[in-house]
Order: sequence, then structure tokens, then C-alpha cells
Amino acid sequence: MEHPSPAPSTGETLARQIQPLIDALPRDDNRAVAAVDLLLREALARRASDLHLECKRDGMLVKMRLDGRLHVAARLGLDWRDALLTRLKVMARLIVYRTRTPQDGRLEVEWEGRPVPCRVSTLPTLHGEKVVVRLAESRQAEMNLRDLGMDEDLQDRVGRLLDASQGALLLTGPASSGKTTTIYAMLRAIHQRRGESANIVTLEDPIEADLGIVSQTQVEAEQGLTFESGLRSLLRQDPEVIMIGEIRDAATAQIAIQAALTGHLLISTVHSGRAPGVFVRLIHMGVEPFLAASAIRAVLAQRLVRRLCPDCRQPRSSREQGPLPAPFDTLETWWEPQGCPRCASIGLQGRIALFETLEVDDPLRELILERAPEVRFRELLDAQGWEGLTRDAKAKIAHGLTSPQEAMLCLA
Repeated sequence: MEHPSPAPSTGETLARQIQPLIDALPRDDNRAVAAVDLLLREALARRASDLHLECKRDGMLVKMRLDGRLHVAARLGLDWRDALLTRLKVMARLIVYRTRTPQDGRLEVEWEGRPVPCRVSTLPTLHGEKVVVRLAESRQAEMNLRDLGMDEDLQDRVGRLLDASQGALLLTGPASSGKTTTIYAMLRAIHQRRGESANIVTLEDPIEADLGIVSQTQVEAEQGLTFESGLRSLLRQDPEVIMIGEIRDAATAQIAIQAALTGHLLISTVHSGRAPGVFVRLIHMGVEPFLAASAIRAVLAQRLVRRLCPDCRQPRSSREQGPLPAPFDTLETWWEPQGCPRCASIGLQGRIALFETLEVDDPLRELILERAPEVRFRELLDAQGWEGLTRDAKAKIAHGLTSPQEAMLCLA
């Protein structure tokens, strides 16, 4: 059988497009200013999430993260290095001469008639400082549940959970899997359902986007405002809905679970591989099983996969190609990337989320109360025919939103 062909690489294409633009800049005193502006504009135009400048022995490597993957955008000589680093530090209001300790700052870029906030991070390395610019997702604060890739059934289930007056709705997934964007969409949905009278508060590190409809608070650990202390303060603000960016320690976990039991709807994230692992993770943090079993209403896990370009995707069928490998071997038709001018000849453009939702029922509560290991949760779910992320992946492959190879990478 023929397996799905890999998507074309963007690395060479991106470098061929951006390197000549850098090389063509006039060699004058404004060259570094022009180069930084050009790189930021090109990154925003391509909807990059991050811009990397890495110092090497013989020069500097410029990279952009597009749809979750890093690609080389340009290779610059030693004569560029100090000037580009200084320019970015000045823009981010960092201390220019401080090169041996990390620094964090912020800058704004004017793009399509609006300011785009960016975070700047520096890190000392063997051959000089590495700088990463995190570019804010322009639509992050505007997306709704449908935009994320939730089907109607999942939107209805999440909507019922968001209507609850108390309990915890927890999200999990690896870093950069879109959890914050999903939470922002949930907060927008709550605001639309409950109106301006609702008291919705957040505690974030960092605040990714200004929602404009809820009270958002930035964690400032150096000033004594941690997740733990901030959550204690939030509870004195008469909140109805509390969003905590992440439950990352035992103290925060215990206060959050108690809040979910005492008349607050709590939305937060917990780092775990898949949805069943969240229960085990919280118990390991010291949350009593009977509290977790009572407080948690549902866990939502997600991954991001790259979207197929709708202009050039190519249909395939099991009759022509042979069956796909498991777990997609039951699919009779699917689509693969091809490449066209719209998608820069890679066949993929943008990303969409895969979801799995686990609502807590009596059998799950019994396992939580027993402090069962994650394997026991998986055995129960397998016996119930629960497919998790695989179910959503199959649906999105069948509808031509992503390819089997992209979904397989996500499920690995």
C-alpha cells in the first residue's frame, strides 16, 4: 500500500523569499532598523508565532515558527549580529549592555493599522545572546468555539459545562497546543451567555491578549503575586467565574479545587499527556481524591494539527492507495497536501485543534476515589469504546481539514 506522502518543507522556500530582501537593504546607519522591521513584518504576514535570532560561531541564524514548526528564514554574517540585537533590545526597553543574564521585555509593532504586542526574551549562549520574539496571535481574543474546530456536538457539551454555577473544567495538552486560545473562547462564550453582569476574573502568566470583557490579572512573582496568593485575593472579589492560567503546584491546586466546590465555575489548565492523566496528576499534587471527584466536571484535552490548503488539497481513496494504517484504516477517503501559491507551495496553511472530552461520571469517580493509576482509567474508557483524540482526528481527516500524516504525528 502507499502511505500518505509527506508535506513539502517550507524551509528552503522561506529562506529563498526572505534572504534576498535582507541582502538588498542599503548598507547605511539605518540598516539594522530596517532589517528588524522587515523581519517583524514578514513574520506577521506569514502568521508566525515566534521569531528567533540565534548567534552562531560564524554569524546569525534567523528562524520563524510557522504553524508550530521552526523554519530557517535567513542566514546573516557576523556584521549583522550586534546591530540586530541592540535594535531589538532598544525596542523592548531592555538594558543594552547586559549580555550575561536573561532579560524579558515587550514591544509593539504596527501591523494592518493596529498595534500588535510582542514579548521579547534574551538568553546568553556560547556565541552571543539568543533572542526570541513571541508575536501575539491577532485573532486569539476574538475566536469562538466554532473557529477552534469544535463540532456542533462538542460545542453543545462545552456550552452546558460553561452554564454550570460551580465545578472545575480543566484543559490539558502539551505546550503551544492552543489551550489559552480555547480558554479565551470559553470566556467569550460565558460573557455572551451571562451578559455584562457576570463577574469573570482571570489570573494569568502572562496575559496573552486583552479580552476587553473580563477582569484580567497578571502574575508578578517578583512582587509577591503568585498563582497561590493571587487566587486567594480573587476569591475575595466575589467572582462567579475564575480562570487560572495554570495549576502548577500543590497549594494552587488545593485552593482551586476548593473554589470549584464553593459556588465558583473554575477554568484552568493542568499539564498531563491526555485527559485521564489529569486526575492522577492532581492527586499527586496532594488534592484529596474525594475533593477531586466532587469538584471536576470535565477534562478537555487538545492538540494542534496543520490544516490542508483548501485550494490545492488532493483527494485519495483506499481503493486507489490501499487502506491507511491504524487507527485510520476504516477511512475510505481522505485528502493529502499538494502545494500552490496560496500556501507557499507546502500544501498546508494554518492549524486546527483536535479535542477529546472526558465528563466525570460515576465509574470515573470510583477510580478517582481509589487513587487508581492512569492505566486503569484507560482500561475503563477502552471498554466503553471511548476513542478520544482519534475520533476527532478521523472526522477532520474525512472532511479534508487535515491529512492522515499530520494527525498521526499529533497522536504519536
